[in-house]
Amino acid sequence: MLNRWVPIGDDLHALLSMRYEGGDPTKPFVDATGLSRPLRAGDLPDLAAAAREVFGLHQPRYLRLWSAEPVGWIPGFRSAVPGRADRTPAAA
Repeated sequence: MLNRWVPIGDDLHALLSMRYEGGDPTKPFVDATGLSRPLRAGDLPDLAAAAREVFGLHQPRYLRLWSAEPVGWIPGFRSAVPGRADRTPAAA
């Protein structure tokens, strides 16, 4: 699946791509590999909505985000594995 550079609001674009945990097709997720500016907690609802809009057909289980901030900096999200913060449901 190709990467998609997606506009998220007026001042943010995200490079989204479909990925699979360990290559397992039963464990799909969306990866937000690059952002046009630093991530802010308020961006999460729009990022999740864009991930569902672009890749919802594949029923991704979560949205993986990359940030220079430490895991746990966004209230309500937890680390499921080292380096990954999510909530249940993670892409909701």
